[in-house]
Amino acid sequence: MRSGAASASEKTVSEQMRGIEERRDELAAEWATGELTRKEWATARRALDDQLATITRALSRDTHTTALAQFAAMEGDAWARWEQLTTGARRALVEATADPITIGPAHRGKRYFDPNRIQITWKA
Repeated sequence: MRSGAASASEKTVSEQMRGIEERRDELAAEWATGELTRKEWATARRALDDQLATITRALSRDTHTTALAQFAAMEGDAWARWEQLTTGARRALVEATADPITIGPAHRGKRYFDPNRIQITWKA
């Protein structure tokens, strides 16, 4: 269950992201009409991209923290809890605990899953 604070926070993040997208559109329109030079456009675009990246990183950290907290609060052993998670929750949990995951090349002619092709680096 989400708290009111969580939904207010999500609304704020959504509004911030929407505002950045609107400013990007305005920036493109100003460049298209010749009101901005290419250099001015690139500088402003870079600043907007940096703002969006900051918001996205913070949102990712929050999602990972939430996934870990929810997983820890569930009852049962780890595999039983894993089975109860949605695909999105599983993905958030893996992203929160592993970095990176490397999949090696497939073996010609083999039509089965080979776990030896997967290399996981766990976060501390």
